[in-house]
Amino acid sequence: MILINSNRLLGYLLFLVVITLLGCSSKQSSTPIVANTLDKDGVLFVKKIDKDGVLFVKTLDKDGVEFAHIDKDGVKTAKKSEPFKTVPLKTMAKQDGLFKTVPLKKMAKKTESFKFRPLKQIAKKEILPAIAPQKIKAIRKIAKAPRAIKRPEFFVKKSFFPKPIKRISINKSGSSTIWKRMFALYALPNVDNKRVDRQIKRFLKHPEQLVKIQRRAEPYLHLIMDEIETKKIPGELALLPIIESSYRATVTSPASAAGLWQFIPSTGLSFGLKQNWWYDGRRDVYASTQAATHYLKKLSKSFHGDWFLALASYNVGIGNVKKAIRRNRRSNLKTDYWTLRLPKETRDYVPKLLALAKLFAQAEKYNLPLKPIPNKPFFKSVEINSPLGLKKAANMARMNFDDFFILNPAFNRVITPPTGSYRLLVKTQNAKSFKQNLSNLPEHKRVDWIKHVTRDGESLRTIARQHNIKIKDLLKVNNLNRKQIKNIGAGTTLKIPPASIDTLVKGNV
Repeated sequence: MILINSNRLLGYLLFLVVITLLGCSSKQSSTPIVANTLDKDGVLFVKKIDKDGVLFVKTLDKDGVEFAHIDKDGVKTAKKSEPFKTVPLKTMAKQDGLFKTVPLKKMAKKTESFKFRPLKQIAKKEILPAIAPQKIKAIRKIAKAPRAIKRPEFFVKKSFFPKPIKRISINKSGSSTIWKRMFALYALPNVDNKRVDRQIKRFLKHPEQLVKIQRRAEPYLHLIMDEIETKKIPGELALLPIIESSYRATVTSPASAAGLWQFIPSTGLSFGLKQNWWYDGRRDVYASTQAATHYLKKLSKSFHGDWFLALASYNVGIGNVKKAIRRNRRSNLKTDYWTLRLPKETRDYVPKLLALAKLFAQAEKYNLPLKPIPNKPFFKSVEINSPLGLKKAANMARMNFDDFFILNPAFNRVITPPTGSYRLLVKTQNAKSFKQNLSNLPEHKRVDWIKHVTRDGESLRTIARQHNIKIKDLLKVNNLNRKQIKNIGAGTTLKIPPASIDTLVKGNV
């Protein structure tokens, strides 16, 4: 009897052990799996594929393209030559029946398998303590991503996501040359395309031109890289002025586009670049670079991160690119840059930039001399609050006038405007002495005005026409208003601004 009871007792104990083990296994398999990805409406969607993981039905690739083509085994990522058409998840669920979209919070209430928690909370409590400190910053950056959260590979299987861009954060002074800093910030997709190869061959026919362009680009590259890094846009965009202006800040095209970034008058005004008799902000190296990088980033957002379409829009206008996209959609054609029907200049625009990026990054392979440009500021900005003759400014900065004008090509006259504050760019090593010399020069000696003594019967209009100046500018220089014109009689001395800047600048600037 005692033996029987012992056997029964042993059986009960074994039963309890089995139940306990099953319970532990069940708990282990029901560990909360967190999926946190957004569709275009901001709704959180998940799809459970098995006891061990979550199928992410929507994510972004490196260009911001949304992949939503699902088969029974997972997410199919598009090949570069065969991009998928994006379809809202709700629409796909109704059409295909492949999966049912359920908000994460709702699913968490209905099943024990899911638990809703913010990604930052998970990273803080579960992941960060288990990883190396140097990776924590990268994880926090991922957690703060604005459109959709791109998780590192420990969240889901690596194959679920397109290959990310390797973008290295470089300190503004942490690289020995400007080229290393630029290459580290390359972020445009690698494209294997005949149009790019054709442009590479074209540039290699005249390598001496690329050498000259490097010399012309040297004064501006550090400023441009600062703006690119600040705005977090691709480093390749620093090469865009090669296509636009061959890095000539003084050039004006037949279509009236001006400056390094070739702004047309209307676009320049829309981005705050003033244009008048005295000054043209489109040629202002500092202001135009800020405007251009802002404009490019805005265009990129208009096309959900597609930089190729953004660059095409910079060249031909966003309206024309959107028109080409609509035309392709009506014909059931792809709507990527490489498929759109665009003007020849625009079709060559992106291939030229990609070709230049490849040539400079692989200069040794292509036997291209690369000028060792230091990753240091070439100039400093000095604020000017009263009119100053540019020739005097160049002398005070101890610079040849042509070199001085390369940094300050925005001024149309040989003096700065009579009213308002303006900046002058001076070589870094000369900035301190320039400021000292400027402070020692009295304001009445800063401009060599032309003196005009009025005669009997001579009108202000006649004087203005004689000196090629507008009446309003003549009045402004002499601190007069229109009501005082009648008081200008014979013998009145008027200050006339010196000649156009063209009289001082050589043709090769």
